[in-house]
Amino acid sequence: MTHRALGLVTIAAGVALSISLLPFSPATAVDDLQDGRIPSIEEVGERDDGTGNFRTLCLESHINFDDPLVFPNQSNATHEHVFFGNPSTDAYSTIDSLMQVAETTCDGEGLNRSAYWVPSIYDAFGERMKFDDVLFYYKSGFHISAEEIQAPPAGLRMIAGNAKSSVPQDVEIAKYRCEDWVVTSPQFDPGDPQDHVAYIPKCDLDDALEVRIVFPQCWDGLNLDSPDHRSHMAYPIEATAPFVGTGRCPDSHPVAIPEISYNFAFYISQEAGPSDQWRLSSDMYADGPGGYSTHADWMNGWDPAIMDILVDNCINKSLECGVGNLGDGTRLTPILDDGAAQDEPELYAPDLFVWNSQKIRVVPGRGNSARLVIHDARVSRFDRVGRMIESTDPGEALEDFGWARGSARLATPHPSVVISLGGQDSMLATVRKARIVNDRVILTIRAIDRSVVKAKGPGVIMLEAQD
Repeated sequence: MTHRALGLVTIAAGVALSISLLPFSPATAVDDLQDGRIPSIEEVGERDDGTGNFRTLCLESHINFDDPLVFPNQSNATHEHVFFGNPSTDAYSTIDSLMQVAETTCDGEGLNRSAYWVPSIYDAFGERMKFDDVLFYYKSGFHISAEEIQAPPAGLRMIAGNAKSSVPQDVEIAKYRCEDWVVTSPQFDPGDPQDHVAYIPKCDLDDALEVRIVFPQCWDGLNLDSPDHRSHMAYPIEATAPFVGTGRCPDSHPVAIPEISYNFAFYISQEAGPSDQWRLSSDMYADGPGGYSTHADWMNGWDPAIMDILVDNCINKSLECGVGNLGDGTRLTPILDDGAAQDEPELYAPDLFVWNSQKIRVVPGRGNSARLVIHDARVSRFDRVGRMIESTDPGEALEDFGWARGSARLATPHPSVVISLGGQDSMLATVRKARIVNDRVILTIRAIDRSVVKAKGPGVIMLEAQD
């Protein structure tokens, strides 16, 4: 996506509001960057909680009934899995075979040839649900100090969770929650509240089910795998919320690597049915809610130099690098948005839709995600020189972005959005999904900063149209 300077004065809730977004300073030109890495115009920032964070986007690649770790060289030997990243992953995959692939479905083209896979999830009517809202996290986590984290060794393989479990697993491994749940207990960070359950709960219609599968981050320092694909790894001795970094790795597994987690969200709709009736393809038990068999597999196919960069720049320095930013003036080439590859921002105002509403709610999600719920909005459209050219309703405005009414699917690249509520600082984000439910517009966003997350009240949203 191209970042642009925006300038606009409008009236919201009877108060004159002036918003000005300046483009990020472009990175110094970097010569001879390898394929999959481009100069970045995005800044990184320090996190209040002292953790270091890097995220990457990987799209669904393919589906099969293979598991190269548990059932190597045995095709169709297990339940259905959904694979992300490396398109070659099957029963016969090895680290060497993964590294022969030129491009993947992850950010960074061939710089991340890792294989990621999880069981399929089926809705209440037996239909497989697509993994649309997906991020893969590499973080210091809350238990171990960020400066202690080391890059994982090339070729590391591991499994999180137990595919054969018929009872709830440890909630530190398999984590589910409804996005609208309100946390009352001490927590490390609002983006990762401590109120998860180890099964698929019943969430309200139009809410979202958040799913997080967390891998062990303490390595024995010797083995790249083990017979059960777990014993060479261990979970850390936990910190006590809200005191980050007060835990440690056990003496048997002394090497701290990034906490790798798979993060998904599924939206609750009438089409998918009640979430407490959803099941995983690995849920083979008869009684109980879905999700007891939650598990995930990972084979490390990262370019070692890139992994060193993201650990050194983002994690060890306790920085929030967002999605794909390497913290050194470069980023991984985005898998979704070719416009982000441009070196220089454009310095003119784009077409804008300005949403005025007396009631806007920002619901925090995982990490840098959030959900905007906009009630009774009226939308004004401004041209490139700041003149209002029309007033329209939210449905028409969304259709101008290529979104069918009531559809969550985007037919255009992710537009940028600026949110300002109640005179607070504005938040810059990108829109990932859009839906209209009765009189409400629901936008799922990825926030570059979280200054107005958890805010509510009258406000203004500026949505940038695509060229």
